[in-house]
Amino acid sequence: MKLDDILNTDSKAAVSPSINAQSMLLDMRIKGQDQHYEIHIGDNALGQLQTLLKGRRCAIVSDDTVWALHGKTLCQALQLHPEAYEQIENWGQVHNETLCLSPTSNECLTPTSTECLSPTSILCQSSDTNFNKLLSISVLPNGEGSKNLEQLTRLYSDFVRAGLTRRDLVIAFGGGVIGDLAGYAAASWLRGVSFVQIPTSLLAMVDSSIGGKVAIDLPEGKNLVGAFHQPKAVLIHPQFLDTLPVRQLRDGIAEMVKAAMIRDEELLPMILNQFRDLPQNQSKDSPAKHNRSQPTQQISALPEINALLKRALSIKKNVVEADEKETGDRKLLNFGHTLGHAAESRGGYSALTHGEGVALGMQWITRLSEQKGLSEPGTSAYLESALAQLGFETAPPLDFPALKDWVLRDKKMTESGLEVILIRKPGEGYVYPIASKDVDAFFKVNTPDLI
Repeated sequence: MKLDDILNTDSKAAVSPSINAQSMLLDMRIKGQDQHYEIHIGDNALGQLQTLLKGRRCAIVSDDTVWALHGKTLCQALQLHPEAYEQIENWGQVHNETLCLSPTSNECLTPTSTECLSPTSILCQSSDTNFNKLLSISVLPNGEGSKNLEQLTRLYSDFVRAGLTRRDLVIAFGGGVIGDLAGYAAASWLRGVSFVQIPTSLLAMVDSSIGGKVAIDLPEGKNLVGAFHQPKAVLIHPQFLDTLPVRQLRDGIAEMVKAAMIRDEELLPMILNQFRDLPQNQSKDSPAKHNRSQPTQQISALPEINALLKRALSIKKNVVEADEKETGDRKLLNFGHTLGHAAESRGGYSALTHGEGVALGMQWITRLSEQKGLSEPGTSAYLESALAQLGFETAPPLDFPALKDWVLRDKKMTESGLEVILIRKPGEGYVYPIASKDVDAFFKVNTPDLI
């Protein structure tokens, strides 16, 4: 099929009838490991919490935006004691606080000034074994700026205060930032405790919540401190998308486009059919976290949203199952990320959202690869046309010298050089090694305008 034909295809005929009312299930099995975990997609996904907990205690990590919007939904799904519901309700609207619950008795504990790094409320709860036990709720500031050592240290302090043990469970309740941060805290706490991903953003649902990559940022670069720590389960509740601002929604769309370009050409017209009518972003001069424009319709009501989520997830699932530690095909998932992460880092993690960075990175690297004869003619125009229809800006000319320092600190750097992900043709990504001495020459372009 020609590129123009694919972009203009009505994808409604390519998918099954709407099954939004049902839950879909994917089973993640990592090669060479006995353990596996389930990915539940649909309105009934949160109901799996009862099976996962099985009397285990849990600690929630969320951000102030997600908790204000959806905290009550999660608490109801946890089936806590009525007294706990009442006291959480009395805790009220919080910003960047930790709520600790007494794990052993009905007696409330009194914190000292040195026991937590953050404002702390203490909540007592019943010891009734018929209800799940919640140890703590850590509410962090929303945004990429929280994915740092300071907030990680705060979580450790919260876990100490709550009495979190190896038998307990951490619930990562939020977008990609919370999933990465809470996941890394779980991976490193007591040399590893179990955690469950409950993603609330499209980016987290289709990408970051599965695969076990968890990390924090440093001023010197994105995701430089991290681990591979697979979740116990991933629970995807599409209704959380209905409160997601358009700019953050496009973060996930960018990752879906990435998946289509590296492995599934037929996915792209499906994405266009569902998301091409989103309203345009507000001014890029507005900080990402304040851009609250909403879609004109509920995302969870889109006719094929569950099927679309499952198809996009399946691409990453299949790649990760065969290559958990990124020694082979998992590298393909980094398409657009080397330059995209560099642009994010250069902007201090506030000028661009992750999806905007990835969209720029995909365009830049595909332009370069096509100029060098490493991609089929028309691939770059195909990608840029699709991104434009989805509301992304056309990338300006690449200024590699401005990004070089961050690129050279990228995780894809090896002792012999840099590995970049290129697209031979839509749906076919591949790893292309660049020797250290050739990096500057590879990224050289004719118009070094500033980005």
